[in-house]
Amino acid sequence: MEGDFSPVKLNTIKTNQNRMAWKTKYYIFVTTVLLLLIIPGTASGKSDITIEEVYSDVQSCDVRIISETTYNNLTIEASLLHEGVVIDTQSIDIEMLTPASALTRVFYWENAIRDDGAYEVQVIVKDENEVFAQQEKTFVHGHQILPAITIDSLTPTPIGIEAIITPYKSTLVDIEYMLVDGNKVIDTIEEKAIPVHTQPIALDKKWNVVLKNKHVYQGRLKISIKDPYSISLLKSRSFVAEEDVEISDIYKDEIGASATISGMSQVPFRGSIRFTVFDNNGKPVENIVQKCPVLLAEDDETVEAIWENKLDRGEYTLLIEAIGEYGKVIISKESIIDVEKDIGPATINEKKEEQTNATPAIGSLVSIVLIFLAYLTKTKY
Repeated sequence: MEGDFSPVKLNTIKTNQNRMAWKTKYYIFVTTVLLLLIIPGTASGKSDITIEEVYSDVQSCDVRIISETTYNNLTIEASLLHEGVVIDTQSIDIEMLTPASALTRVFYWENAIRDDGAYEVQVIVKDENEVFAQQEKTFVHGHQILPAITIDSLTPTPIGIEAIITPYKSTLVDIEYMLVDGNKVIDTIEEKAIPVHTQPIALDKKWNVVLKNKHVYQGRLKISIKDPYSISLLKSRSFVAEEDVEISDIYKDEIGASATISGMSQVPFRGSIRFTVFDNNGKPVENIVQKCPVLLAEDDETVEAIWENKLDRGEYTLLIEAIGEYGKVIISKESIIDVEKDIGPATINEKKEEQTNATPAIGSLVSIVLIFLAYLTKTKY
């Protein structure tokens, strides 16, 4: 009859439906696995980007992140909140985050509100599609407990960073020195578990990177204390990096001069050394410019100059100048050249005459000794 389905036909329809459902589930499973393998850092809904550290006060905030794989085109976003209200939000784009290489960026809060109380910082690392990592941290501005240590002075320079800190109790501290170019921390020096006591301590570290001439950088010093409570102190100051050298070990005579040039900056010195000789009337009689090898801090080279004409007898003033990349005299040093007499044939003849005059005198002395010995021998026998 029409519309009459036998048990065999019903079982066949159910079997086909089960096969189709199984295939559909299989395709969904395979597609999901492939997507998880293709998209890095999203397996099981987790990311291998870690926000290692967040520090903030009402002036600035620094964030350090690290990952196990390479990421491109990321954004670090930081928000400052006070009493639940967002005061300021800053974002920094990261072109590439490479594996096992920590990256630190500095945010500068622009809002002028600096009321006392508790503040919160929210940091997220994301791209256009998803958030990979996030962290929140609170700090108190004003009415804080007196710290166990203070940063009394901070002086960053093109060669390094110097500071004086004063502990008010014996404790262990972590010290971090940072060199910042814009928002990027380009050099970091860390010291862990440094014992300090109740005496002022002078800190001094050298930068490990090459700096740009006439460029503005910032030095940051952060001190963290873990006992009896966790607290961090930070002080920062900007400076302009410039090339710098020192002149020492000057040698000079009537034939030429030389000087040791020492690098005093992490800005490469690519300049020249100028030797100028003035007579008693202040008139220049020699002027020689020599190219100096490229120098960084703690490098030194000896630069020499030979006069075009040998200097006559008399007293001269020698001026040595280090000329920088833009033609500016960085440092200069003066010395005296005292030419007593010419070294020539006359001087050589005088020395020969002295030797000749000395020879007869020695011969006479020997003769006297021999005669005296002969007399003693004759008397004895």
